[in-house]
Amino acid sequence: MSAVRETLMAVAERCEREEPSQTLDFDILDALTPPATPWKYKPYTTSLDAAVTLVPAGWSFFLGLSENGRHAQVTLGRSHPTNRTVIQEGRSLPLALCAAALRAKAAQ
Repeated sequence: MSAVRETLMAVAERCEREEPSQTLDFDILDALTPPATPWKYKPYTTSLDAAVTLVPAGWSFFLGLSENGRHAQVTLGRSHPTNRTVIQEGRSLPLALCAAALRAKAAQ
């Protein structure tokens, strides 16, 4: 697995277990931003609008609740050129969407 993939997966795992925070937002941004590129901070872990910007092009998403209604649930899907689906649960919709989007990016 490449270093970029490992970093994306590690940050996705943190989105599953940590509370929303600026530290996690900056770590997401750091994982996605090439070196020597200016950062543009977004509150990914607290804002659904910011988290949506992480969804890779060509992927669609559905937001909802898990079957037991206790967790946010996100389903990301891509039907072309290969079928892929990422289903992610989280403490909140922004955190679940961050984790799912990072996993989708790692799979590309």
